[in-house]
Amino acid sequence: MLTNDLLYQEAVINFIKKNPNIDFLILNDNLPGEKINIFLEKIYKNSKIKIILFKNKNNKTYNSENIYRIFND
Repeated sequence: MLTNDLLYQEAVINFIKKNPNIDFLILNDNLPGEKINIFLEKIYKNSKIKIILFKNKNNKTYNSENIYRIFND
């Protein structure tokens, strides 16, 4: 299933709740909301979705157990 861009972390959480059988989630690390590490932990704890993250080169490293693959901008 493909969807339009979700512009806020809360929208992503709501989408996951409505569609629990998601395999992959593609995210950008500048998604508005709380710190992205905390957000990724929430997603990972509540599901087994594989996260593909596009990150800004200047941003910190991430806990790799929560992320399937990381790409630098």
